[in-house]
Amino acid sequence: MARKVFFRGEDPRRADVATLLELAHQKSKADRRALFSTVRDLFLEGDEDLNDRERALMGDILRQLIGDMETSVRKDLAEKLATFEATPRALAFCLANGTIKVTHSMLLHSELLQDFDLIEIVRHRTRSHQLAVAMRRNIGEDVSQAVADTGDPDVITALLRNEDAAISRSLMEYFVEESKRVNSFQDPLVHRSDLPNDLAQKMYWWVSATLRKHILESFDVDPTVVDDAIDSVVEGVLRAEENSALNGDAAERAAEELAKRSRLDENVLLHALGQGEVALFEAALAKLSGLAIKMTRRLVYQLGGEGLAVACRSMGLSATNFAKIYRLTRSADPTRQDADQADIDRACDFFSRLKVEDAKAVVGRWTRNSEYNRAIKSLEGAP
Repeated sequence: MARKVFFRGEDPRRADVATLLELAHQKSKADRRALFSTVRDLFLEGDEDLNDRERALMGDILRQLIGDMETSVRKDLAEKLATFEATPRALAFCLANGTIKVTHSMLLHSELLQDFDLIEIVRHRTRSHQLAVAMRRNIGEDVSQAVADTGDPDVITALLRNEDAAISRSLMEYFVEESKRVNSFQDPLVHRSDLPNDLAQKMYWWVSATLRKHILESFDVDPTVVDDAIDSVVEGVLRAEENSALNGDAAERAAEELAKRSRLDENVLLHALGQGEVALFEAALAKLSGLAIKMTRRLVYQLGGEGLAVACRSMGLSATNFAKIYRLTRSADPTRQDADQADIDRACDFFSRLKVEDAKAVVGRWTRNSEYNRAIKSLEGAP
């Protein structure tokens, strides 16, 4: 008995799946499009009468016909099948391996794609495909390695921002080392929950002051490591100078050496004051703020602390660290008593009301001329 031929206008549930497969070879483009729509609708309805073999056959039909469909039709199918559990894996891979407009949803969301599928796509498709894979949930270490092998900083940055991406220890070490020269790696790396403490501590020496603060707050980094690193530089300068204490010139050389090693930050200021190394504090503050050492010494001990507040604010110091520095600088001046709480509160209030951009503008004026008092006075109404 001849097999009934299913065609447009008839109920798709009455179609014989094998007959649909035969019709997929029809030459008429209009008929193939009609067949595609019919099979797609039947496939997505999840008809309970369809068995695994029939679903596989329908997947083959869609895969054969997909090349004849417009981009918008293929994109719509990929979006619908991206989270459709019954999608045959071969069809999922086909939809994930097309143009990025079609494949984006499939690459991001389909759990049917296996690691070797994703690696194949990363190695042989476009940068847009690589970015989509890098942003997938729950990608394995081998896929992360394939993404890293692209060498594309933007693709790798997307991977580092993906907390669901599994990254091996060896690959993490590579990314940390690369972050010395690729600044975009630094922020996502130090914010990863799986960054080992020792690698976070290693990064401390070349990231920004803001990221250093995050590392100290978020990782089990021994503060003595920071202090020891500062002390080792100071001791090296002392040995070269054959002195037992830092004088002004030696302190400036120590600050310069710390800057060369990317270890000059607010921790140096606090450490120097805490150790009684006032000359190093002054030299470090001058280096960080860009001010001349003579101007720096003047503002450090100015009554009221406005000058010190301006310099510290321009460098982005926290209010907590400014309060510590202000208190310690008052103690370091033998000509006056320790600051009382009211004095500290006034200085901290001035610091908090200062805008960073205003402070930077004033420091910029100080670097060009010595109109110190006029610049300070101009700030009285600015905050």
